[in-house]
Amino acid sequence: MRIAITGVRDGLIMIGLALLLCLFLLGAFIVADKYHINVLWVCFAWSSVLAIPAFLRAVRGHLKRPIMIPFLVGLNLVSYIALPIIRSFPISAVI
Repeated sequence: MRIAITGVRDGLIMIGLALLLCLFLLGAFIVADKYHINVLWVCFAWSSVLAIPAFLRAVRGHLKRPIMIPFLVGLNLVSYIALPIIRSFPISAVI
């Protein structure tokens, strides 16, 4: 019985966090539209922010190495370069 309650609670927490993230993203794009900020900058900022927790958990032991900082910066730059390329393809070409 305890496992079922914990599973339901965890599911509700995950749904709540997903909805909260959607609200933050929506707010970011509304603010970007209001202040005439390019959409690519918003996408780049969110991809950089959301990548931090994933890397902290996955490569915690490697973070003490000095090569990790240029690697993370380079990864963000690659995502910044890839965003316009991805955006230029119509969705029908992907499907």
